Amino acid sequence: MHKHLVLIAAICITVAVTGCSDDPVSDNVTQVAVTTALTSPRVTSPDSRRATSSLQEGDAADSLTVTRLRVLVRGVVLAKPGVTDSMAIPTFIKYGPFALIFDSTGNRFTTERYIPEGDYSRITFDIHRLGDKEVNRYVYDPAYNKFVGDERYSVVVEGIAWREGRPFNFTYFSAATPSISTPFSEAITIARNSVANATILFNPNTVFKQGNKILEPRDPRNFADIGKKLDSAFSVIRRTDIVE
Repeated sequence: MHKHLVLIAAICITVAVTGCSDDPVSDNVTQVAVTTALTSPRVTSPDSRRATSSLQEGDAADSLTVTRLRVLVRGVVLAKPGVTDSMAIPTFIKYGPFALIFDSTGNRFTTERYIPEGDYSRITFDIHRLGDKEVNRYVYDPAYNKFVGDERYSVVVEGIAWREGRPFNFTYFSAATPSISTPFSEAITIARNSVANATILFNPNTVFKQGNKILEPRDPRNFADIGKKLDSAFSVIRRTDIVE
């Protein structure tokens, strides 16, 4: 039985993505560069193994490192301050489905499109499972190999964990489809003919660490605890530069 996934990541509005093409570029466009990043990919705790106190609890790892996270999303959207998701007309940075990829390379994508001028307070994206009519479009792309199978996963986390001094590779899968909404520390301002840079971050410590315990990613008893932390693992930082 496949494992549910755990993750925490960082995404720059300079986002790294693989996916479908944007709309045609208009005369008055804003260029948005989105980058993805892992914050603190290594998860450590000197007291991790001693934190498991009963057979009902899942095993603990000594440490682990997330090497790659792939998240299939329906699209990436900017939201204005004081506007709820139910009230908002979506302002897409990029349409999907496409895969946000978080790894050590700092994946990114740049999109040029018309975005209404103004302040935007957060980024939102819906994690997505491919429907039957979408699968053929991605079946030959290796970045989507775990998203197009019978299980139709939506999140794939890969890494290396250590237990009793021995390393092992692990892969976590999830078919969950939560909506993620993460605020900027300060609103990002979009102006005509400007360049906006943002990074979406994923923090593995948020997902795999429970107090002093590092959740052993292969133990089914840890799956629920890992999966429920997904929503809080993402954050976003921003920088806006005006083109001269």
